[in-house]
Amino acid sequence: MEIYRVGEKIKEERARRSFSQEDVCTGICSTGTLSRIENGTQKPNLKMQEALLERLGCSTENLVFFASNEEAEKHNLELELGVLTMHRKPIGEKLREYAGLISDASVTQGLEKQFLLTMEAICGFYSREWELSRVFEQLEGALRLSVPNYEECKVTSIKLLTNTEITILNNLALVLYRQEEHVRAISIMNYLVRYVENSDFNVETTGKKYPMLIYNLARMMDTIGSYKEMHRTCDKGIEFCKKYGRLAAMPELFYSKAVACQKLDKIPEAIECLEYAICLDKIMDKRDIVDELQAEYNELLKYNCKINHEHHNTLPQEQIQSAEA
Repeated sequence: MEIYRVGEKIKEERARRSFSQEDVCTGICSTGTLSRIENGTQKPNLKMQEALLERLGCSTENLVFFASNEEAEKHNLELELGVLTMHRKPIGEKLREYAGLISDASVTQGLEKQFLLTMEAICGFYSREWELSRVFEQLEGALRLSVPNYEECKVTSIKLLTNTEITILNNLALVLYRQEEHVRAISIMNYLVRYVENSDFNVETTGKKYPMLIYNLARMMDTIGSYKEMHRTCDKGIEFCKKYGRLAAMPELFYSKAVACQKLDKIPEAIECLEYAICLDKIMDKRDIVDELQAEYNELLKYNCKINHEHHNTLPQEQIQSAEA
């Protein structure tokens, strides 16, 4: 997307989806700034362009080609940090590098500060070096940089989200989940899933997060014993992954569905789901996980044979003879 067309694109998408300027730009820039961007009289920096387009569900893939060297460097670091945190890898060195790039108060943007605070909190959360209360407080503080009036009890009133805002809310829910605040955690996660489902999102932007959100919601439903809803949720995630080729999340979704099936006494379906999960993990060369799943699969097969044998032995004699015939 050429830089001079960004404002035009934002204006078109905003009008098409019937959002006000305030809906789109709150916490990112003033309505006056957005007006100038839409009219082509002001060029926003890369981070602002991304945030405005993400809230409208638009692709941001090509923006970096028209960015300055400094903006491109920060952008590439953000991508690296996102991948590292997704795979639970250490990010301390990269985080310090990013902090150095935005350390000049005259050029630091609120959105960049938000990203930094978010990555710091996530790092502290998964390394378990921070108290959960500290992680939660920093994530909420980061969210309020772009959603100034955020209140957890009113989360469903948020109309539009950037990818960073989705990440923050997802991790707030995960912190609550670890604190055993399951109802609060599920409330936020349900909102995020519905938000993506009801948004006119781009698969390469907001849509990338959908399988992760679905999986997290399914895990939370397992904790509270909501297995029918867990089964339905996993099916939605699996269908999405099939449709858009998001194979990375499918093994976890099939495994979660297998768990729900077992709890719902759908053993043959659970066995089938485990078979899919094992095959996909083999393709992805996840040997340790495959070994664990294979052990569960073997136990489930034994259990299924036992159940079938017991059922066979309790049939009336005429039904047994008919079955054997």
